[in-house]
Amino acid sequence: MKNKKIVLLLVMTLILSATTAAMAQTEVGYMNRLDFTKEVLKTFNIQLLETTQTAFKDVAIADIPYVETAYQSRIISGYGDSFKPTSPVTREQALIILIKAMGEQGTVSKITAEEMGKVLTFQDQQLVSAWAKPYVAYAVARGITTPKDGKLNPQAQLTHEDAKSYLEKAKQYYDANLTREGLSAAAMLQKVNEKFTEFNTYKYRGVFDMETKAEVPGQGQQAMKMEMIQEGMFQKPMQVYVKTIAKVAGMEMPGGDQAAEVYMTDNAMYIRVPQEEKWAKMDINPIMQEIQKLTGNQDIGNAVMSKDQMAALGMYATYSPDVVKDGKTYYVISASIDKESFKKMFNEIMEKVFSYVADAAAKEAGAQPQVDQEMIKKQMMEMVNMMEIEMDYQMFIDKETKLFEDMKIFQTIHMNMGEMKSHVTSIGNFKYYDFNGPVTFPEIKGEDIQQLNTMQ
Repeated sequence: MKNKKIVLLLVMTLILSATTAAMAQTEVGYMNRLDFTKEVLKTFNIQLLETTQTAFKDVAIADIPYVETAYQSRIISGYGDSFKPTSPVTREQALIILIKAMGEQGTVSKITAEEMGKVLTFQDQQLVSAWAKPYVAYAVARGITTPKDGKLNPQAQLTHEDAKSYLEKAKQYYDANLTREGLSAAAMLQKVNEKFTEFNTYKYRGVFDMETKAEVPGQGQQAMKMEMIQEGMFQKPMQVYVKTIAKVAGMEMPGGDQAAEVYMTDNAMYIRVPQEEKWAKMDINPIMQEIQKLTGNQDIGNAVMSKDQMAALGMYATYSPDVVKDGKTYYVISASIDKESFKKMFNEIMEKVFSYVADAAAKEAGAQPQVDQEMIKKQMMEMVNMMEIEMDYQMFIDKETKLFEDMKIFQTIHMNMGEMKSHVTSIGNFKYYDFNGPVTFPEIKGEDIQQLNTMQ
C-alpha cells in the first residue's frame, strides 16, 4: 500500500511538473534575436551563405550561416563583437529587421517627418525610438502592424504570436507589391546582370541635362545650363570607349563643340581632352584592382550593378509601377544610393586615384614635379568632402527578354565652400542597344601618345 502511494505521488509530481513547465513556456513565449532572424530569412527565402566565419564571439558554429547572412545583407547589426543571440527582440526592432529583409531601406529613408506625423497617431507613439520612427511608420501604413486599443507598445518584447502576425502580413505585402515573377527588385537585377554577361559587345547613348546654381560672394546668384552627350561601346574582355560632348546653353565654344574621349584596353587608359590632338596614357591595372576591391569586383563591362557593388554603395532597389512603351511591358526598378556609403567609397577611390596619378606624373617627368602633388591631393579631397551627393536610378527592363534597355539617372550635388555655395541638378537618359553588334575602337599608335604630366 505504501509503495502504491509512493508511485502515485511520483506520477502526480511528474504531471504537475510537466503542466507547470508547459504553462511557463506559454507565459514566456518571447522570441530572441537568433530565432527571429532565422524566421525572417526563411520567410523571404534568403539563401544562406556557406561560411563558418564570423566576427561575433557569441554565435554557435551551427548558427553562423544564419547570422552572417543577415549581417552581410544588412538586415541585422551587432553590439561590437557580440550578436547577443538569446536577447529578446522588441516589437519596433522586429519591424526594422523585417523591413530591411524586404529591401525597403531606400523607401524608408525618404519618409518625411510630415508623413510620419500622419501615421504615428496612436496613444504611445512617443515611445517609438527616434531611429525607428520611419520604419514603424512604414509598417503601420502598410498594415504590417496595427495599434490595439489605441496603443502599439513598441518597446514590448516580441511574442511568438506577434512574430507570426508580423511575418505573415509582411510576406503578404512583399509578394503583392515588392516582387515580379516571384523575384525581389534586387534579385531581378541580378538576373538582368547575368543576361548582360551573355553579350560580347553593346553600345549606349546618354544625354545629361544639368543646371548649376551658385552663390558667389560679391556677384550674387549665377546660373548655367549644360547638356552633356555621351556615347560609348564595350567589347569583352575589357575594351571600353566613351566620348563626351558638353554644350553650354547660350555660349559658343571656341572651335565649336569639342569632345573628351576615354578608351580603356589591356589594363591601360587613354585620355584625350579638348584642345589636345594626342592621347595621354595611364597604366590602370593597379587602380582597377583597388576599385574592384572597393566595389565588389564588378565587371567593368556590365552596365547592371552586381549585388556586391550595390552593397558597397549602400544601394537599395525596389519596383515602381510597370510601364508600357511601344507595345512592350517594362519592369521599372528604382534604386537609391545611400549618401554616407557612397561618400565613403568615393573618398577611398579618390584617395587611390590621386595617389596613383601623382606618382605616375612624377615618374614620367623624371623628377619630382614642380607643383606640390600632396597639396593638390589635399585640396581635391577637401572639395570632395564638401560635396553632398544624392543619386537615384530608374531602370527599365523588358518583361519578356529581361534585357536592360533604358535608364534614367537623377543626381543632385550640393557644395558648400564657405561663402560660396553651389547646387547642381542633373537628369540623365541612357539607352543600351546593338547587343552583340559590330564595334570600332580608336587605333592609337606610339606617336599618338603624350606624357600624362604634359596635358593641359
